[in-house]
Amino acid sequence: MLKLGVIGAGLIGQKHVELVATHGACELVALCDANPDVAAIAARNGTHFYQDYRTLLAEVPLDGVIIAAPTPLHAEVGIACAERGVPMLVEKPLAASLTEARALVTVAERQGVPMLVGHHRRHNPLVQEARRIVQCGVLGNLVGVSALFTLLKPAEYFRVSWRTQPGGGPILINLIHDIDNLRFICGEVERVFCMTSHRNRDFAVEDTAGITMRFVNGALGSLLVSDT
Repeated sequence: MLKLGVIGAGLIGQKHVELVATHGACELVALCDANPDVAAIAARNGTHFYQDYRTLLAEVPLDGVIIAAPTPLHAEVGIACAERGVPMLVEKPLAASLTEARALVTVAERQGVPMLVGHHRRHNPLVQEARRIVQCGVLGNLVGVSALFTLLKPAEYFRVSWRTQPGGGPILINLIHDIDNLRFICGEVERVFCMTSHRNRDFAVEDTAGITMRFVNGALGSLLVSDT
């Protein structure tokens, strides 16, 4: 029986709690969130509640942890887990910046701690079939691919302050899924150019982005994301 903890109990974190608590091979041994109201969720699932992840890591023996905290906390929490030798599943994105992501990876590799980012969509049968079709050559040599992700996020979505700050925009929250899908289907990326704007909202983060990329196999890609 794997003893797992969940750090972060927002919308996605609560889904992880549900899945871990009902999985026959896992035991939910701790739930952590800064919001004291989450204690009720922990109680319903028969597990211990913590408001500070550092206390959780110090007091609870873990076989692994799921990090579903807000994006700006991913690197900080992940490094703390790695330093204690706790394997982790980190919700995407891995961190709020490239610098933070590299710091987290460096510590995890140094400590020999397994770490997985929650890019689950590549396991979808439709995505796997798309990969098979592209890689078997039935379409010929792949020369180009495009992706589009647009939606309207309501004003109440941005009442959560970190969603208005760097790391909380549609590139790392939404388009990151499409980028991972394209890497899975088409191969790794070797060059990237990106432009962003935030003309519809006066936030410190993008609301629209256009990206061009070159894959290792020579194919070109274009992506557009907007949440306005």
